[in-house]
Amino acid sequence: MNAYIAIHCKVEPVQPFSEILIAQLAEIGFEMFEEKEDGFDGFIRKENFNESLLETIEFLQPNEFCTAHWQLEEVESQNWNEEWEKNYPPIRVKNIYVRAPFHPDASDNDLEIIIQPKMAFGTGHHATTAMMMELMLETNIADKNVLDMGCGSGILAILASKLGCTSATGIDNDPNCVLNSIENLENNKIRNVEVLQGDASSLKDLKFEIILANINRNILLDDIASYNNALSDGGQLLVSGFLTEDVDRIKQSFGKYGLKLSRMKQNQNWVAMHFFKSHSGK
Repeated sequence: MNAYIAIHCKVEPVQPFSEILIAQLAEIGFEMFEEKEDGFDGFIRKENFNESLLETIEFLQPNEFCTAHWQLEEVESQNWNEEWEKNYPPIRVKNIYVRAPFHPDASDNDLEIIIQPKMAFGTGHHATTAMMMELMLETNIADKNVLDMGCGSGILAILASKLGCTSATGIDNDPNCVLNSIENLENNKIRNVEVLQGDASSLKDLKFEIILANINRNILLDDIASYNNALSDGGQLLVSGFLTEDVDRIKQSFGKYGLKLSRMKQNQNWVAMHFFKSHSGK
């Protein structure tokens, strides 16, 4: 059986720093998290673990904002689906009901999304995913072609399809996310979404009317030129995965490409933003 490294972390105050740490650990390869009242446990395959990368995560070190007590443990592979069944409740975002296959069906008035909880980020439980879904409900997606960049579980591409998009493309650099997205497309009987393994370089010669990117600040800033090139004039860019202190930098960087902020959401310390691309944008 595959061995995993677990990090057991107690955080004070728990929010928003537990969510911030989970997002940062995901960036260095941690694949699954179990949130607890006083913090969380995170898991990474032993062969993918580089302990020195933990030193790059500010809030795991002594700092003035929070206190994190953590320890590492080697564990054998578990039945992750069984673990998720014990710890993974269904959620609701407005009229969207996100559930796992083992949860009860949605009511007739709900827009249902079925996500098989594995190690792909994007079950809807994180504030950034929920805010992206809210922005999508407020955006006219019908009859548009959509890109879900860093698609994770495919949840946003699935929602785009259920909101009436003509077609959607999900791209992720993690092969496990690609496989999980494809499985979730099948679970939701989605036929107009394609999933590709790749990164921003995969966008060459592609055009989209709406781009969704729930990633993180550094990738958004590094790849904004590629997103802009792939976004049609008059198109819309919905982004999240960053904190309130990043807002001005995101606005300034995106503004250089003629991307104008339309609206913004905040949940705890996380932010989601909706931009329009002007027809004169370069």
